[in-house]
Amino acid sequence: MATKDFIVSHPLVTWQTGQDMEEWFQLVIVCYPLSAMNDTKSLKLVREISPEERILILDVFRKQRLGVSALVASNQLPLFRILLSKLMVLSVGYCWTEFTEEDWEFFFSNLRSWIQSAVVIMEEVTENVNDLITNSSTSENFDVLKNLEKIVLIPDPYPITVAINALASFSLFCAILELQQPADDTPLITERWDSTRDRILEGILRLFFCTGIAESIASSYSVEAASIVAATRFNNPYFWELVASNVVKSSQHARDRAVKSVEFWGLSKGPISSLYAILFSSTPFPPLQFATYVILSTAPISQLAILEEDATCSLDGETSGDRNSGDLELSSERNIHLKEELSLMIEKLPDEAFEVDLISQERVNVFLAWSLLLSHLWSLSSSSSAREQLVQYVQDSANSLILDCLFQHIPLELCLAHNLKKKDLELPADISEAASAVKTAITTGSLLFSIETLWPIEPKKMTSLAGALFGLMLRILPAYVRGWFTDLRDRNTSSLIESFTRTWCSPPLIVNELSQIKKANFADENFSVSVSKSANEVVATYMKDETGMDLVIRLPPSYPLRPVDVECMRSLGISEVKQRKWLMSMMLFVRNQNGALAEAIQTWKSNFDKEFRRCRGVPDML
Repeated sequence: MATKDFIVSHPLVTWQTGQDMEEWFQLVIVCYPLSAMNDTKSLKLVREISPEERILILDVFRKQRLGVSALVASNQLPLFRILLSKLMVLSVGYCWTEFTEEDWEFFFSNLRSWIQSAVVIMEEVTENVNDLITNSSTSENFDVLKNLEKIVLIPDPYPITVAINALASFSLFCAILELQQPADDTPLITERWDSTRDRILEGILRLFFCTGIAESIASSYSVEAASIVAATRFNNPYFWELVASNVVKSSQHARDRAVKSVEFWGLSKGPISSLYAILFSSTPFPPLQFATYVILSTAPISQLAILEEDATCSLDGETSGDRNSGDLELSSERNIHLKEELSLMIEKLPDEAFEVDLISQERVNVFLAWSLLLSHLWSLSSSSSAREQLVQYVQDSANSLILDCLFQHIPLELCLAHNLKKKDLELPADISEAASAVKTAITTGSLLFSIETLWPIEPKKMTSLAGALFGLMLRILPAYVRGWFTDLRDRNTSSLIESFTRTWCSPPLIVNELSQIKKANFADENFSVSVSKSANEVVATYMKDETGMDLVIRLPPSYPLRPVDVECMRSLGISEVKQRKWLMSMMLFVRNQNGALAEAIQTWKSNFDKEFRRCRGVPDML
């Protein structure tokens, strides 16, 4: 009992080597259990504690804070810092509502210090990898790999152990804030702590970039070298899982600062290369891969991660996650080029890609590359020149073999068999995965729902991602998909694909198209649009100075695989030649449009307006 009382009344720094304090402290820890949540790796409380228990652990925590000067001045064994870091986890989990300003100061300052210690270690490793690889040649391969193994090995595990507890504390703290909004008078609600949290996240992001940069540098030497670096993550998997989960939750501001910091570092590889090294690693670590995908697909990094720098002209407006701002404007005088990592899997996809195992890393990487490209396209404003040019680039340059690969994962025969039966029968699991993913991707414009559940890789999850990719391609790149479909030579295959599209893809796409047309602002005394959802058709009427025409746009049941039909129902004061010209122009707009039909109609109307202005509205000139 005397030992227990000593623990409660004395800070850790007063303990002496040889005392049985560790056993008693471990007993205290067991009384305040925490468990990891599988999805985020953050911690949650296992049980409710009594007020007396809360007072006890809070008192132990504050004894450490009051003894902080002794802790700094003393030369303590690593054990004490490990125990203190464990105490931090328990205290913030069970007592955070009782924390004072001084308690939070103590908590955050220690977390920053412990995480920064890990950052220093990882940065030193990364710099040593950079020096080794940049000063070596392939003729020294054996020695280089041996030296690399020594460099990436962290001999002293204690700083990483302490950092794990610091990361766990921070994750728990963030989870608490998400679930329980603190009261306005809580000491935690100050701008001061917002900036402190961002600085901690910046340190975590530096850990994240360090491991990616080291692998990227090593991969420039050989695949074996990259594998040596990547394999070290499995020495401390929980550490990297916590890093990954915190990276996903990091703020845009913290990400921006971390990227600039890494760029200023000046190593042979930069932040974007590091991210692709993790995402397409030959020794994949799923939590880091998902975190990388999130970072690459969201602002501010998404603006830098898709196109090579020589294709980028300027950033129009502030960087933002909003679709209508922050678009990257491309110079019309420069050619567009995807980042090499993406180009290899989008433009230069080899025919052998069709032959690989359906859950192989090669296939997963191709799907991830396309996911990034589609997500970036979706983030751009539909009316921006950046999107228009990038869509045209995909239309002209992207290998359509990707669509053949997608349908290796979607059980078309089962889909057809189900369609021939009663509609109220339960969907087979494989069809359900693809159908659900298609609808979600079309209606939300996002693939994240499928990416975040992708690992561990399984056939069912690849089916979901394949369906989601096909759905978003139909939404963003309808002309691209239609071109591929038109070129199919196997009638049975094309029939099955059309049946799948008509059943699961076309209905939400048609609803979306008609809704956008109905909501579009065509306000003009000379132009009107009416929508018939039951007939899946749009009537566009243009009248000016006793001259005009009615066009009917009909969406086929398998839209957009089959082209939209355009028919002139009525014309007045327009020559037959001009009527055919305008009808043909509308057909070209709506059939070649990689985007919403509402935009095609608006473009056609604008051209109509220009024609009338040019002719000054004189009917016989039309």
